[in-house]
Amino acid sequence: MINFWVPFSFLVMSWIFSLINQGVTVPSLLFSLTFFSLFFLLPLLTDTMKKIIFYLFPILICLTFWTQLYHPFTWFILFALLVHLSSEATSKETLIYSIYGVLSLFIPLLFLHTPMSAITFLILGSFFSYILYELTNSRHLLRKLDREYHSIEGENRRMKRQLLSGEKMIRQEERNEIARELHDSVGHRLTALLMQLEAARVQTTDEKTKEKIQEFKTLAQKSLKDTRKAVYAMKSDERSGIQAIIQLIKKLEAESHLAINFIVQSGILNMRLTNEQSATMYRGIQESLTNMMRHSETKKATIEFSLLGNRIVQFKVSHAMTQKRVIKEGFGLSNMRNRLEELGGSLEVLQTDKAFTVIGKFPLERVE
Repeated sequence: MINFWVPFSFLVMSWIFSLINQGVTVPSLLFSLTFFSLFFLLPLLTDTMKKIIFYLFPILICLTFWTQLYHPFTWFILFALLVHLSSEATSKETLIYSIYGVLSLFIPLLFLHTPMSAITFLILGSFFSYILYELTNSRHLLRKLDREYHSIEGENRRMKRQLLSGEKMIRQEERNEIARELHDSVGHRLTALLMQLEAARVQTTDEKTKEKIQEFKTLAQKSLKDTRKAVYAMKSDERSGIQAIIQLIKKLEAESHLAINFIVQSGILNMRLTNEQSATMYRGIQESLTNMMRHSETKKATIEFSLLGNRIVQFKVSHAMTQKRVIKEGFGLSNMRNRLEELGGSLEVLQTDKAFTVIGKFPLERVE
C-alpha cells in the first residue's frame, strides 16, 4: 500500500500547489476532475485501456496548467505519475512513457517561453526520467532475484526432504540386512541347537544330566526369543527417545526453516526410557516447537537435555521473545502437564523480557 499512497500523496500535493499558483478556473477544475476520475478508474480497466489513459494524462496536465508549464510543480506531477506507472510497467515501457511525458510538456513550453528555459526543463526532465528508469530497472532486478531466491529455497527444501528420505531408507535397508543376518544365521543355529539339546535330553537316562540339558535348553530358548525381538525391532521403522526427537528436528529444519541448537549433557544417551516416557518427551518438545512457530516471530530455538542426580530427566525448550505475552495454557500445554504428572514429573513455563522457556521433568523410574 505504501507504494501507492506515497506517490499519490505527492501527486495530489503538486496538483494543489499548481492550481493555487495558477489560480483556480472552471476549465482547470474540469480537467482536474477528469484526470482524477480516470486515475481512480484505472484498477477497473483492462491493460489496454490503462495504457491509453496513461498516454492521455500528460495531455490533461498540459491543458490544466497551460500557463504553468515552466513551474516545477507541474513537472513534479509528471514525475509522480511516472513513479505510479513504474510500479506496474516494465523498464522499457517506463522509458518510452518517460520520453513521451517529458516531450508532452517540453514542446508546448518551447513555444510559450524562451528556448533556453525550455531546454533547462528538458534537461531536468530527462535527468529525473533517467533516475526513474534506473530505479525501475533495480526494482525489476530485485523482483527477479526474489523469485529466483524463492525458487532456489524451494528446491533446497525439496532436496533436504529427499536427502532425509534417502538417509532414512539407507538406514532401514542396513537394519533389514542385519535383521536378515540375525534371523538366518543366529536364529537358525539356535533353533538347531534346541533340537539337538532336546534329542540329547530324550536319549539320556541320567536325571542330573537331563536337568542340566534342560537348563541349557531354557537358556537357548531365551536367547532365541531375544534374537527374534531384536530382528522385529530392527525391521520396524519406529523410533523412540532421543533418536525420534532428532528425526523431528531434522524434519522441522528441512520443512519449516527452523534453526535448532541441540544440547545433550552427559548421561542422556545411555539412559533407558519406557515407551510412555519417550512418547511424553517427544510430544512435549513437539508442542513447544509448534507453539514457537505459531506465537513467536523467531525461528531459532534451543533444546537441552540433562540428567539431574542420575534419576531425573529434564528437557528444556527455549526461544527468544520480542515482547512479553499473556500465557494462556491451552489444550497442548495442559495435555503435556497431565502426561508429565502421570509419570511423577512436572511442567514449568517461564517467561522473561527476552526469552520463553518450557521445562519438563520426570523420574527415570515411574513413581506409583
